Amino acid sequence: MTARMHSSSKAFENILWGESMKPIFTTSIPVSLRTRGSFAACAGLILCAMLFQNCSGSSFKIANPNEEGLSSTLASGGLGSSSPSTPPSQVMYQSITVRRLSNVELTNSIQDVFMSASAPAVAGGSAVAGGALPANLLPQALVRNGYDNQIDALGINLLEMTNLQAAAEAASAYVVQNFTSLVTCVPTQASCIQSYITATGRRAFRRPLTGTEMQEYLNLYNTVAAADTPQNGFAAVLEAMILSPNFVFRTELGSSPSTPGTAQLTPYEVAAAISYFILASAPDNTLLDAAANGQLATAAQRAAQAQRLLQLPEARTGVLNFMLQWADIKSASLLQGILVGNFPQFSTAQATAAINETAALFSNEIFNGQANWKNLFTSTTDTIDSSLASIYGTSASGGTVQLDPTQRSGFLTEISFIGSHSNTVSFSPVHFGLYVYGRLFCKSPPNPPASRPPLPPAQQQGTTLSPRQQFAQHETNPFCASCHASFDPMGWAFELYDPLAEYKPTFNGSPLTGAGSLPGTDVSGNYAGVPQMASQIANSQEAQACFVRNLYLYALGRPDVDPFDNTLSSAVDTDITQSAASFTSGQTNILNLYGSVVGSDAFVNRRGGSQ
Repeated sequence: MTARMHSSSKAFENILWGESMKPIFTTSIPVSLRTRGSFAACAGLILCAMLFQNCSGSSFKIANPNEEGLSSTLASGGLGSSSPSTPPSQVMYQSITVRRLSNVELTNSIQDVFMSASAPAVAGGSAVAGGALPANLLPQALVRNGYDNQIDALGINLLEMTNLQAAAEAASAYVVQNFTSLVTCVPTQASCIQSYITATGRRAFRRPLTGTEMQEYLNLYNTVAAADTPQNGFAAVLEAMILSPNFVFRTELGSSPSTPGTAQLTPYEVAAAISYFILASAPDNTLLDAAANGQLATAAQRAAQAQRLLQLPEARTGVLNFMLQWADIKSASLLQGILVGNFPQFSTAQATAAINETAALFSNEIFNGQANWKNLFTSTTDTIDSSLASIYGTSASGGTVQLDPTQRSGFLTEISFIGSHSNTVSFSPVHFGLYVYGRLFCKSPPNPPASRPPLPPAQQQGTTLSPRQQFAQHETNPFCASCHASFDPMGWAFELYDPLAEYKPTFNGSPLTGAGSLPGTDVSGNYAGVPQMASQIANSQEAQACFVRNLYLYALGRPDVDPFDNTLSSAVDTDITQSAASFTSGQTNILNLYGSVVGSDAFVNRRGGSQ
């Protein structure tokens, strides 16, 4: 497709540097970058990222590409806040911004908008099931605050742009190969390409195209179709849309503020926000119609759309995208990499099966059950792959099984979770404890001292000291205990499992207890083993409220503390508190919580505009 772009570079250039980008891209862009179709897309998107990334009002900042993930996030502040509260007269929301789609969102959007049989190309195209991009063409983006959709981590560089261009070419090749199934009108008729551009452009850009945009895409089609074929003309339009900043980025700039200093998202921005929060993909036509008809203005209207979307098959993928990140489950390749040192036969296929097991637990409890948050921690019903059955001590040949409730309890005792948080050499309570402390209770450990001593050395073959004995000196040292006493006790339950999650309650013939506690929480009593600890967490209102905070963090794409002025966004915190009160009282299940989030003021308001 790239060669065809060169032959139609002027038409392609007019789109990439079109009307919607004119205020941004000026004549300062070298002409040499504006005369090569696909390379112009690279330059355009990178400059767009530089100008828009993390914009707050009129201030622009470039994201740091070398940001830490969950462990460093927890170690340096977690999800909590020690910032002073904003005075009541200064109600603070998140800043207005332009945010790049995450790679998961880009992949889903390309497949749903351009490659699916349900894509709005032209009515009637439904003979194929829908295409999928090649695996890992758009690998997971950088994780910050525990999630891959955080605004201040999503820049774009030349490598990512190259990957996106490859994705555009793969999508266009799929459309050409399945053209007669996806496009049922006569491609040489003007109404056919006009319908395609109008319908597909509306979903791709999450709004109707402007007249100028419509004409530029028509010009591109006509240029390529005349020099090549109508099918390749369609493909050229598709590639240009995917490489457009209007597709790769979505705005949260809002309309004229009804309250000084506050900008309310436009109806189409609200539609996009709801869809990417729930589906991790582009809004469907029903949601866009609701935006066009002013039917997303009230909390009830937005909650109703949320509940509708949650009934779609795609919702499972979108919700699981959040849930697996909340559980801090590593990718199959990373999980296999952690475990293969001690278990050389453990394959990537088994790692994938382990992750699918956790996904099935979440999916079954949320969509097939009562969407009860507590069951995620206490369920002993699991769907396992036959290759993993022996690890769980069952002779079942896979499928749905009942596991031993004295050993297994929800996702915390599954291979994907234990493997994701294990030390590659020996057991350590630190990573497990930090997850419980930071992700499940939203607590921030003190910053470690600069001259801190190292953790106990890894166990060597034949070592007689158990991990707990090795850590005893570390935990009793006041220099170490000032931090580790907060979260190490939360991790000792997992000493009863090897990194592959096999239950092993002895060490060198001596029993292990799995004894610990949850200090500083509303369930600070002692426990023995993961099932007891999981039950305490499941019944903790503090942990339930923390889950609500995590869902808001994911929905808004940034923490509730504004990174630019370090003041607590009090309006966001108020909405989180209200949603959490309903959730912890049992009035709201996980699915209803999504409606509560999209119905909140924080979801549709941003800080910006006239003061």
